[in-house]
Amino acid sequence: EVDLLLLPEMSLTGFSMNTEKTKECKKETVCRIQELAGQYHMAIGAGWVKDLGTTCENHYSIVSPEGELLDYAKIHPFSYGEESLHFRGGETLPLCMYRDFRIGVQICYDLRFPEPFQILSKEADLIVVPANWPASRREHWDTLLRARAIENQVYVAGVNCAGSMGGQYYSGDSVLYRPDGTNVPAGRKMLSGKEEDRRDGYAETLCVTFILSAVSVCAYFARGAAETGGALRFCIPAVFGGVAGAFLLDRLPVKVT
Repeated sequence: EVDLLLLPEMSLTGFSMNTEKTKECKKETVCRIQELAGQYHMAIGAGWVKDLGTTCENHYSIVSPEGELLDYAKIHPFSYGEESLHFRGGETLPLCMYRDFRIGVQICYDLRFPEPFQILSKEADLIVVPANWPASRREHWDTLLRARAIENQVYVAGVNCAGSMGGQYYSGDSVLYRPDGTNVPAGRKMLSGKEEDRRDGYAETLCVTFILSAVSVCAYFARGAAETGGALRFCIPAVFGGVAGAFLLDRLPVKVT
Protein backbone atom coordinates (compact mmCIF):
# COMPACT_ATOMS: atom_id res chain seq x y z
CA GLU A 1 0.00 0.00 0.00
CA VAL A 2 1.13 3.54 -0.76
CA ASP A 3 -0.24 6.76 0.73
CA LEU A 4 1.61 9.27 -1.42
CA LEU A 5 2.96 8.73 -4.94
CA LEU A 6 5.47 11.38 -6.07
CA LEU A 7 6.42 11.98 -9.71
CA PRO A 8 9.29 14.15 -11.03
CA GLU A 9 9.13 17.70 -12.39
CA MET A 10 7.03 18.14 -15.56
CA SER A 11 5.97 14.56 -14.98
CA LEU A 12 4.25 13.71 -18.27
CA THR A 13 6.35 15.76 -20.70
CA GLY A 14 9.86 15.85 -19.29
CA PHE A 15 11.81 19.12 -19.07
CA SER A 16 10.60 20.94 -22.18
CA MET A 17 10.62 24.57 -23.29
CA ASN A 18 8.10 23.77 -26.04
CA THR A 19 5.30 25.32 -24.02
CA GLU A 20 2.94 25.53 -26.99
CA LYS A 21 2.64 21.76 -26.70
CA THR A 22 2.98 21.29 -22.94
CA LYS A 23 0.95 24.16 -21.44
CA GLU A 24 -2.45 23.58 -19.86
CA CYS A 25 -5.23 26.08 -19.19
CA LYS A 26 -7.74 23.73 -17.55
CA LYS A 27 -5.48 21.68 -15.27
CA GLU A 28 -5.90 18.58 -17.39
CA THR A 29 -3.04 16.77 -15.61
CA VAL A 30 -4.43 17.57 -12.17
CA CYS A 31 -7.89 16.32 -13.16
CA ARG A 32 -6.47 13.07 -14.51
CA ILE A 33 -4.25 12.61 -11.47
CA GLN A 34 -7.25 13.08 -9.19
CA GLU A 35 -9.05 10.28 -11.03
CA LEU A 36 -6.07 7.99 -10.47
CA ALA A 37 -5.80 9.05 -6.84
CA GLY A 38 -9.40 8.02 -6.32
CA GLN A 39 -8.94 4.76 -8.18
CA TYR A 40 -5.91 3.73 -6.13
CA HIS A 41 -6.86 5.40 -2.83
CA MET A 42 -3.73 7.52 -2.46
CA ALA A 43 -2.46 11.05 -2.94
CA ILE A 44 -0.30 11.78 -6.01
CA GLY A 45 2.22 14.55 -6.66
CA ALA A 46 2.75 15.54 -10.31
CA GLY A 47 4.37 18.35 -12.29
CA TRP A 48 2.67 20.25 -15.11
CA VAL A 49 2.86 23.51 -17.10
CA LYS A 50 0.34 26.29 -16.44
CA ASP A 51 -0.67 28.54 -19.34
CA LEU A 52 -0.66 32.24 -18.39
CA GLY A 53 -1.22 33.58 -21.88
CA THR A 54 2.03 35.33 -22.76
CA THR A 55 4.14 33.06 -20.53
CA CYS A 56 3.86 29.93 -18.36
CA GLU A 57 4.58 28.65 -14.87
CA ASN A 58 6.22 25.37 -13.87
CA HIS A 59 3.78 23.82 -11.38
CA TYR A 60 3.70 20.85 -9.02
CA SER A 61 0.45 19.70 -7.44
CA ILE A 62 -0.31 17.17 -4.74
CA VAL A 63 -3.76 15.72 -5.29
CA SER A 64 -5.90 13.41 -3.15
CA PRO A 65 -9.11 11.64 -4.13
CA GLU A 66 -10.95 14.62 -2.60
CA GLY A 67 -9.14 17.26 -4.65
CA GLU A 68 -5.99 19.35 -4.94
CA LEU A 69 -4.09 19.69 -1.65
CA LEU A 70 -1.20 21.85 -2.84
CA ASP A 71 -0.32 23.80 -5.99
CA TYR A 72 3.22 25.22 -6.09
CA ALA A 73 4.79 27.29 -8.88
CA LYS A 74 8.58 27.02 -9.23
CA ILE A 75 10.12 30.21 -7.85
CA HIS A 76 13.47 29.95 -9.64
CA PRO A 77 13.24 29.06 -13.36
CA PHE A 78 16.50 27.51 -14.59
CA SER A 79 18.03 30.45 -16.45
CA TYR A 80 21.05 28.43 -17.62
CA GLY A 81 18.66 26.18 -19.54
CA GLU A 82 16.61 29.17 -20.79
CA GLU A 83 13.62 28.19 -18.67
CA SER A 84 13.39 31.81 -17.55
CA LEU A 85 12.65 32.81 -21.16
CA HIS A 86 9.49 30.70 -21.21
CA PHE A 87 8.42 30.58 -17.57
CA ARG A 88 7.93 33.19 -14.90
CA GLY A 89 8.77 32.45 -11.28
CA GLY A 90 6.17 31.76 -8.62
CA GLU A 91 5.75 33.90 -5.53
CA THR A 92 4.30 31.69 -2.78
CA LEU A 93 5.40 28.77 -0.59
CA PRO A 94 2.27 26.71 0.07
CA LEU A 95 2.05 23.84 2.54
CA CYS A 96 -0.50 21.07 2.67
CA MET A 97 -1.58 18.71 5.41
CA TYR A 98 -1.94 15.06 4.46
CA ARG A 99 -2.43 12.24 6.96
CA ASP A 100 -1.25 14.63 9.71
CA PHE A 101 1.94 15.44 7.80
CA ARG A 102 2.82 18.97 6.72
CA ILE A 103 4.34 18.86 3.25
CA GLY A 104 6.06 21.54 1.18
CA VAL A 105 7.53 21.50 -2.33
CA GLN A 106 10.54 22.99 -4.10
CA ILE A 107 11.25 22.19 -7.77
CA CYS A 108 14.66 21.26 -9.20
CA TYR A 109 16.74 24.50 -9.52
CA ASP A 110 15.00 25.79 -6.36
CA LEU A 111 17.25 23.33 -4.52
CA ARG A 112 20.21 25.68 -4.99
CA PHE A 113 18.51 28.43 -2.98
CA PRO A 114 18.42 27.76 0.78
CA GLU A 115 16.07 30.54 1.90
CA PRO A 116 12.74 28.98 0.78
CA PHE A 117 13.69 25.76 2.55
CA GLN A 118 14.32 27.73 5.73
CA ILE A 119 10.89 29.33 5.48
CA LEU A 120 9.11 26.05 4.76
CA SER A 121 10.93 24.23 7.55
CA LYS A 122 9.31 26.43 10.19
CA GLU A 123 6.18 24.32 9.66
CA ALA A 124 6.93 21.47 7.25
CA ASP A 125 7.73 17.90 8.26
CA LEU A 126 8.69 16.86 4.72
CA ILE A 127 9.92 18.91 1.76
CA VAL A 128 9.58 17.24 -1.65
CA VAL A 129 11.97 18.21 -4.46
CA PRO A 130 10.75 16.93 -7.86
CA ALA A 131 13.34 17.47 -10.57
CA ASN A 132 14.81 16.84 -13.98
CA TRP A 133 18.42 16.88 -12.74
CA PRO A 134 21.06 15.59 -15.21
CA ALA A 135 23.63 12.98 -14.29
CA SER A 136 26.49 15.40 -15.03
CA ARG A 137 25.55 17.28 -11.85
CA ARG A 138 24.46 14.34 -9.72
CA GLU A 139 26.97 15.11 -6.95
CA HIS A 140 25.42 18.56 -6.57
CA TRP A 141 21.96 16.97 -6.36
CA ASP A 142 22.91 14.56 -3.62
CA THR A 143 24.98 17.04 -1.63
CA LEU A 144 22.35 19.79 -1.68
CA LEU A 145 19.49 17.45 -0.73
CA ARG A 146 21.48 16.24 2.27
CA ALA A 147 22.43 19.79 3.23
CA ARG A 148 18.83 21.03 3.10
CA ALA A 149 17.75 18.19 5.40
CA ILE A 150 20.52 18.85 7.92
CA GLU A 151 20.37 22.64 8.04
CA ASN A 152 16.58 22.74 8.33
CA GLN A 153 16.01 19.60 10.43
CA VAL A 154 13.32 18.22 8.12
CA TYR A 155 12.90 15.19 5.89
CA VAL A 156 13.82 15.96 2.28
CA ALA A 157 12.75 13.71 -0.60
CA GLY A 158 14.50 14.14 -3.94
CA VAL A 159 12.37 12.88 -6.84
CA ASN A 160 14.37 12.78 -10.06
CA CYS A 161 13.73 11.38 -13.52
CA ALA A 162 15.95 8.71 -15.10
CA GLY A 163 17.00 7.85 -18.62
CA SER A 164 17.85 9.85 -21.76
CA MET A 165 15.84 12.88 -22.82
CA GLY A 166 16.58 15.93 -24.97
CA GLY A 167 20.26 15.11 -25.30
CA GLN A 168 20.71 14.74 -21.55
CA TYR A 169 21.12 11.62 -19.44
CA TYR A 170 19.33 11.55 -16.09
CA SER A 171 20.63 9.15 -13.46
CA GLY A 172 17.58 9.06 -11.19
CA ASP A 173 19.21 9.10 -7.76
CA SER A 174 15.86 9.63 -6.02
CA VAL A 175 16.48 9.59 -2.29
CA LEU A 176 15.00 10.38 1.10
CA TYR A 177 17.16 12.12 3.71
CA ARG A 178 16.44 12.29 7.41
CA PRO A 179 16.93 15.49 9.46
CA ASP A 180 20.34 14.21 10.59
CA GLY A 181 21.53 13.83 6.99
CA THR A 182 21.47 10.05 6.81
CA ASN A 183 19.56 8.54 3.93
CA VAL A 184 17.02 5.75 3.99
CA PRO A 185 19.05 2.51 4.00
CA ALA A 186 19.53 0.59 0.77
CA GLY A 187 18.37 3.48 -1.38
CA ARG A 188 20.60 2.24 -4.19
CA LYS A 189 20.93 -1.51 -3.72
CA MET A 190 18.74 -4.49 -4.44
CA LEU A 191 17.57 -6.92 -1.76
CA SER A 192 15.05 -9.70 -1.63
CA GLY A 193 12.61 -10.08 1.21
CA LYS A 194 13.05 -8.01 4.33
CA GLU A 195 15.90 -7.08 6.61
CA GLU A 196 16.04 -5.22 9.92
CA ASP A 197 18.35 -2.28 10.45
CA ARG A 198 18.42 -0.66 13.86
CA ARG A 199 20.88 2.18 14.40
CA ASP A 200 21.19 5.65 15.92
CA GLY A 201 17.74 5.61 17.48
CA TYR A 202 15.96 4.48 14.32
CA ALA A 203 13.96 1.29 13.91
CA GLU A 204 13.60 0.46 10.24
CA THR A 205 12.20 -2.40 8.22
CA LEU A 206 13.27 -2.57 4.62
CA CYS A 207 11.52 -4.32 1.75
CA VAL A 208 12.90 -3.92 -1.79
CA THR A 209 11.31 -5.13 -5.01
CA PHE A 210 12.41 -5.19 -8.65
CA ILE A 211 9.97 -3.62 -11.09
CA LEU A 212 10.26 -3.71 -14.89
CA SER A 213 8.34 -0.49 -15.45
CA ALA A 214 8.70 3.30 -15.51
CA VAL A 215 9.77 3.39 -11.87
CA SER A 216 13.22 3.51 -10.35
CA VAL A 217 12.88 4.18 -6.62
CA CYS A 218 9.94 3.64 -4.28
CA ALA A 219 9.99 4.62 -0.62
CA TYR A 220 7.56 4.22 2.21
CA PHE A 221 7.99 6.80 4.94
CA ALA A 222 6.72 6.72 8.51
CA ARG A 223 7.13 9.55 10.98
CA GLY A 224 6.77 9.97 14.73
CA ALA A 225 7.36 7.84 17.76
CA ALA A 226 6.58 4.17 17.33
CA GLU A 227 4.01 4.24 20.08
CA THR A 228 1.94 6.91 18.31
CA GLY A 229 1.30 4.69 15.33
CA GLY A 230 1.59 7.72 13.02
CA ALA A 231 2.81 6.68 9.57
CA LEU A 232 3.02 8.01 6.04
CA ARG A 233 4.07 5.63 3.33
CA PHE A 234 5.16 7.13 0.05
CA CYS A 235 6.52 6.14 -3.31
CA ILE A 236 9.15 8.09 -5.27
CA PRO A 237 9.22 7.01 -8.91
CA ALA A 238 11.94 8.27 -11.23
CA VAL A 239 10.16 8.11 -14.57
CA PHE A 240 11.62 6.57 -17.75
CA GLY A 241 12.69 3.16 -16.47
CA GLY A 242 14.79 1.32 -13.92
CA VAL A 243 14.51 -0.63 -10.70
CA ALA A 244 12.42 0.05 -7.64
CA GLY A 245 13.27 -0.06 -3.96
CA ALA A 246 10.45 0.00 -1.42
CA PHE A 247 11.21 1.16 2.11
CA LEU A 248 9.14 0.75 5.25
CA LEU A 249 10.22 3.21 7.91
CA ASP A 250 9.23 3.77 11.50
CA ARG A 251 11.24 6.69 12.86
CA LEU A 252 11.88 6.94 16.57
CA PRO A 253 12.63 10.36 18.08
CA VAL A 254 16.28 11.31 17.70
CA LYS A 255 18.15 14.45 18.77
CA VAL A 256 20.57 15.88 16.24
CA THR A 257 23.35 18.20 17.41
